[in-house]
Amino acid sequence: MSKKQIITLMSLVVLLVAGIAVWKFLPSAQTDREDPKYLADMTLANQYKSEGAQGDKQAYQKAIDLYKAIIVDTEGKIWLPYLNMGNVYKALGDYASAEVAYDGGLKIAGDSVLWMAKIELYQDYMKKPFTEVQKVYDDSLKSTIENTNIYLNYASFLAAHGSYKDALAIYKVLLERYPDNQGYKDRIKELEVKIIN
Repeated sequence: MSKKQIITLMSLVVLLVAGIAVWKFLPSAQTDREDPKYLADMTLANQYKSEGAQGDKQAYQKAIDLYKAIIVDTEGKIWLPYLNMGNVYKALGDYASAEVAYDGGLKIAGDSVLWMAKIELYQDYMKKPFTEVQKVYDDSLKSTIENTNIYLNYASFLAAHGSYKDALAIYKVLLERYPDNQGYKDRIKELEVKIIN
């Protein structure tokens, strides 16, 4: 397996685990989380997704078909099948379908896991222009509350593209929220030096 495939696989695993954790423990637009059919179907779809990640491309299609069926069965009220289906499409290189799936989930809940999946899709896979990635970050910040990870990723994205003042503004907001964070203080100093030079 190549380094890129390993990174992609690890990203899928992290997104899956984070999605399950959020789905299980946080209140959201989820309905009937304990429904045995839903749980069984999600387990089977996730198994197919895992088999697909191990090289069985037909298993990926089975996962997509089952996620679509789950969305129909739950009347499109649960965002996790959209996230997982988007991740499968992304793994298959069907980025347009991945974007549609993520957007479907975002219509239900503006969860940070969905936003980060879409941001990663735009930035790392679709190689969208700076302004388009920036718009997704901006949209995500409008719909998620107190999500430090999105702020940190956004600040890094801006700094990497030379938007030091915008990155600095984000770090200053973070420092206001977490005034004892030495990492934020150090980053602010680094950015201020870059702005001066």
